[in-house]
Amino acid sequence: MVGSRLPQSMYPGMSGGDDPAPALPALHAAQQADGRLTRPAMESLANTLSLPLVDLYDAATFYHYFGVGDEAAPVRGVCRGPTCSLLNPSTLQVSDDVPGIACPGLCDQPTATYDGDSFGSTTVDALGGFALPRGVDTEEVLFRHIRNDTIRGLEGYRATGGYRQLERLVRGEIGAAEALEVLGHSGLTGRGGAAFPLAAKWKAVREAHGDQKYVICNADEGEPGTFKDRPILHLNPHLLLESMAIAGFLVGATAGIIYLRYEYPDAVTVLEQAIEEASVAGLLGHELFSTAVEFHLYV
Repeated sequence: MVGSRLPQSMYPGMSGGDDPAPALPALHAAQQADGRLTRPAMESLANTLSLPLVDLYDAATFYHYFGVGDEAAPVRGVCRGPTCSLLNPSTLQVSDDVPGIACPGLCDQPTATYDGDSFGSTTVDALGGFALPRGVDTEEVLFRHIRNDTIRGLEGYRATGGYRQLERLVRGEIGAAEALEVLGHSGLTGRGGAAFPLAAKWKAVREAHGDQKYVICNADEGEPGTFKDRPILHLNPHLLLESMAIAGFLVGATAGIIYLRYEYPDAVTVLEQAIEEASVAGLLGHELFSTAVEFHLYV
């Protein structure tokens, strides 16, 4: 690969792999190798991925933490988002060496900082390094088991009934049409601002024509003050994986993509470990629960 010191095997999906969205991982890998995204490296990536060079530049220049061309990637920074500015303005010592950065989505913590490849704060009550959501007086649903220090692992998740609903579906204990009807009666809606009925959306996707369908998890949380999903990503990842596999089964998709914001690097490790655990156990990938059903996940 001319113009990059990075071995081809380090680019996900480019040496016999089947990753349906390899561009962003490849950009990160190229920057890690060269310290920035050089023109020769970008041209080589575009050629190998069969993508227009302008599309790669469009992606690279959209994100704050890529260094493109002569621009070096930032190595330090302090959040200048509205939440951090209101909570602790005295700590916002911005300078040429420590520039202001866009909100990294850690709005439940004291002023967020960036150092190298990590984001966070030094004063966080946490379980295993991840901030815990505050308890509430009402019955919790998504956060029901989240303070259980074993829930992040496959064994702990399955002890709470995890993957049982997926198993019922793939083994035919409950049909897809019946499951969608149950979801419809539940009144479950999306967690975004539109609150769109979940069953209606999934039914439309199921009935749509197409040889290949995908389940997409948008874990960007790009708006300041939005961090409702991060506790699930960090502390109960198998809940997300099982939910995506259920969605895939019901809509007829065999692959899912988790789009994760760059400012959540710890979640990458957690999710990839969870995917590996589930795949080894036969809960993701080929032949789910020893059936003909398959579902593959990519971060």
